Amino acid sequence: NSARSGEYQVVQLVNGDYVYLSGQLRSFDTYETNVRAVKHENKTITIDGIKLTSAPESIMNNWRFGLIVINGAFKPLVSNIHITDIHGPAFSMVGCYAYRMDNIMGHNLTNNPANVQYGYGITDKASEYGVLTNLHFENVRHGFTTNGNDVTAGSDTFWRYGRPAYFTVANSTAIGTTNAAYDTHEESYSGLFTNCTGRGSVQGNSSSGSGFKCRGKNLTYEGCRV
Repeated sequence: NSARSGEYQVVQLVNGDYVYLSGQLRSFDTYETNVRAVKHENKTITIDGIKLTSAPESIMNNWRFGLIVINGAFKPLVSNIHITDIHGPAFSMVGCYAYRMDNIMGHNLTNNPANVQYGYGITDKASEYGVLTNLHFENVRHGFTTNGNDVTAGSDTFWRYGRPAYFTVANSTAIGTTNAAYDTHEESYSGLFTNCTGRGSVQGNSSSGSGFKCRGKNLTYEGCRV
């Protein structure tokens, strides 16, 4: 398994064997084998106005999986959520197109990499055009982070292909994180952080303790503070 190229594009015209896109493929020079085009189904989901917490870790028996994982959704909306005392990541947006997240609060997410418990507030995994606003996280590993997916050759789970790209994180705060408040892994591309604050980050388990960690490409930071 390994990360594999993929991206979303808008089809402007189909004429016989020719497909005309709205723009140039970002990764056109990496498509060499088993190249396929898939029509995205316009299936979406809305989650609004809930509070979630977890039983004590002793009862959860080392729970380490994502609390809420949204796969391949078209313009999903997540808003007004409060998450506390979760023993792993809270939200994973996997291969979603143009997702929106607003007013998300998260506190006390377990950060124990040795036990594969990564207390991420929100993870963007190969989604594109996500917009996240008014996030507030305390005592988590990262308030926001990005990642890719390991994909088996020839897999039909198309939403797992590609990289997190063109996301915006705005007007958000992360306090007392046990790694970088706002993080990006190497796969991330052309993201924007604007008016984001990270305070009191510390070096927790397997971490840097920085306010912002930039490991991707073409990332922009505007009006951010630590």
